[in-house]
Amino acid sequence: MNDSNINEKSIDETEGFSSQALAIAKTILAGIFLIPTLPILCITFVCVGVALPVLSILNLLSITNIPFNVLFFKVTGLPQIAIALISGILFLFAGLGCYNGLKNFLKMSREVFRK
Repeated sequence: MNDSNINEKSIDETEGFSSQALAIAKTILAGIFLIPTLPILCITFVCVGVALPVLSILNLLSITNIPFNVLFFKVTGLPQIAIALISGILFLFAGLGCYNGLKNFLKMSREVFRK
């Protein structure tokens, strides 16, 4: 019986080490893709979220002439501003989601490497 207890402990210790090494490897591989991608997406989504309503207002005032097409239909006037505001809000939320995802990933990776 003592031999089986010794073998079980060594297997558990080995699994603990391998699971920690696997967690570190997963974090590194995920970081290769997430760390460069999420900041770029965050900045891009916020810029588009701000610029889209501004450009629609400039189009309404005839300062710019950028066509707004929604499903192959040209949209002008007040519907253009409404669609741009809704799209801008969605892009701002997407940028906020990318920021929170990056922040949570960095927090998780710190915890993995501290163990």
